Amino acid sequence: MHIIGQGGDNDLLYTFFVIIDEKRQKVQIDARTKSGSTPLHLASGRGNQYAIEVLLSKGANPNLADAEGLTPLHVICNRQDNDDVLLNAFFELNEEIRYMVQIDAQDNKGWTPLHYALDNNCKKLVEFLLRNGADSNLADEDGSSPLHFVCKSCCSDDLVEMFFEVNDDARRILLVDARNKLGNTPLHWALHYGHKKAAELLLRRGANPNLTNANDVTPLQICLQKEDDDLMNIFFKINDEIQQMVQVNTQDKFGCTPIERAVETLQPRVVNILLDHDADLSCFAFPSKRDFTNFILRRQLQGINFKLRLASGMLAIVDSLNKRGYELDRSAAMAIMKLFLKYGLLVKSECLEEVLLADEGFASTAKETMIIPDLSIYDLIQLPTEEEKKRLTYMDYFDFARSKKLCELPASYQNVGSVYLCEKLSRRFFRRWALDPFWEMIRYRLPILCCKIIIEKLKNQDLWHICLAAKGQNSWRR
Repeated sequence: MHIIGQGGDNDLLYTFFVIIDEKRQKVQIDARTKSGSTPLHLASGRGNQYAIEVLLSKGANPNLADAEGLTPLHVICNRQDNDDVLLNAFFELNEEIRYMVQIDAQDNKGWTPLHYALDNNCKKLVEFLLRNGADSNLADEDGSSPLHFVCKSCCSDDLVEMFFEVNDDARRILLVDARNKLGNTPLHWALHYGHKKAAELLLRRGANPNLTNANDVTPLQICLQKEDDDLMNIFFKINDEIQQMVQVNTQDKFGCTPIERAVETLQPRVVNILLDHDADLSCFAFPSKRDFTNFILRRQLQGINFKLRLASGMLAIVDSLNKRGYELDRSAAMAIMKLFLKYGLLVKSECLEEVLLADEGFASTAKETMIIPDLSIYDLIQLPTEEEKKRLTYMDYFDFARSKKLCELPASYQNVGSVYLCEKLSRRFFRRWALDPFWEMIRYRLPILCCKIIIEKLKNQDLWHICLAAKGQNSWRR
């Protein structure tokens, strides 16, 4: 029976039962293998509708579980083919013989057929099960409900929308804040897997955006971990629309607030979103050089795009904080300069512009590589600093770094081109923070205007040395 059920030879199956009936012999229709599988399990796994019909008509039990707790319905829903014809036939046949299918049977993991259908992103099967009474809130042994599974990345937007619609039609109450054993709600999972549609629908149905899991992680902190500007934007946009307050100043288990974490992980747009939602700067501590270095090491960030992302992201954040009233102190500015030094962002050549423009291969590609729609790298190299300040923002550089267009430059010039752009965009910052140290070093013997003229002619590396020397001089005086 098992061999026939698994083999898919319907003629053989038909002949087998004809002979058995003629001889009036009894067949153990629910005989089990060592793994507990019945012939109906095997036929269900093959998707053999004819064999399923014959076995059920001969009295096969549709609810027997194998050694793993799987019923034939589990097996059908784990076939990954999203074919509801077989599922529909299975229920119709059982209805004809007046056998009740246990639609919410749980296997050894606590998974129901609905869990399997969701895990395989089988929209048709999910809809059929829901419309036939499957429990949308029944949790597995880890405490994960079908709604948790909906929020995994494998589930399509269409499936997510259908899941909510069918439950709405049936007037079932979904436990949108159900927690699994790790304390994660469906919203935690939706954000962790980057499932924006699921996150939106959960929030619109009342999911709490401030609940913590067993590790004291909030949905907002998960958004920060994902480093996805769009995800963070959607999270706040929906909460704003439904007038739901997000707690933006909750510290994580390391004592960091969301804005401190956003700064440390170089997310300038997220910093602006948090500031727009009343992030508290009164106790804000600018991350140290070690904090930034640890983040870079954890993420294994490297390459030419990383250098430009580091420089532009850092200064975009400083600019945003400054506009909101946060005053960067000299020690924090020095920490930023040290990062530039550590990661090779300080230009050493005195005539790098001339070297770059003189190379025909570089120049031709640079003319085609646009930083913003009306400004190429070639044009930028020739712009004076004050004009560059008017044409470009730090975020323009940041977006350019993330676009990876630097890779379009000749390979031999990619690194030097990246470092040059870092030098260009950070000149204002270095000049700003080197001015006072320079004035102090010369004991205020020149007017500040003269000092500015001198400072403007120096490279960032020279300005860094001035800051470093001034710090040493002040330490010696103390």
